[in-house]
Amino acid sequence: RALDNAKAAAKLFASQDRTLSRAARLYESMAQISKKQNDLKNAYEHYTSAINLYNRLDGNNGMQTRIAYANLGAEIGSYYAEKAIETFEDVAKRSADETLLKYNVSNALGKASLLSLNKCITKNGFASLSSTLGNYIQNYPIFEDSSEYILCHDVDLAIANNDTQKVMDLCNRYKQTHSLAVWETKVLDNDY
Repeated sequence: RALDNAKAAAKLFASQDRTLSRAARLYESMAQISKKQNDLKNAYEHYTSAINLYNRLDGNNGMQTRIAYANLGAEIGSYYAEKAIETFEDVAKRSADETLLKYNVSNALGKASLLSLNKCITKNGFASLSSTLGNYIQNYPIFEDSSEYILCHDVDLAIANNDTQKVMDLCNRYKQTHSLAVWETKVLDNDY
C-alpha cells in the first residue's frame, strides 16, 4: 500500500516540471525498496522511471541512480545486461568532462568491459571485445591506465592464445585485489 501511494505521488510530481527531481527521487526510493525485497524486475522499472525523469532535467542529475540501474541490469542479466553496457557507457560519457566525476569514467567503462567480456564468452565472438576496448581507449584515454582495462586486455590476449589457465589466473588475481559486486564475480567465475 505504501508503494502504491509513493507511485501515485511520483506520478503527480512528474506531471510538473518544477517537481521532476522529487518524482525521480521517489522512484529511486521505490527501486531501492523493491531491490531489498528481491523484486528485481520492479526495481528495474522504478529505476527506469527515475532515469527518464532525470533525463528531462538539465545536467548530470542522478548519476548514482544511473550507476545503480546499470548494476541492477548487470545483476539480472540477459537483455538487461545489454542495457547495462549502454548505461555504463552513458555514465562514462557524462562524467568525462566533469572534474568531480572523472573517477566514474574508468569505473563505468571497467564494468561495461566486464559485461562485454561476458557477452563475448557467451557468443564466442572475441573479436568484438578488442574492438570495444579500442573504442573505449580512443574516446577515453584515461581508461587505458585502469586495472579494469588491463584485466580485459590481458584476458583478451590470453583467449586469443587459447591460454585458459592464464585467463583463470588473471580473473582470480583481480577478484583477490578488488571489491566486486556479485555479478562481477559471476562474470569472472565464468567457465572458459
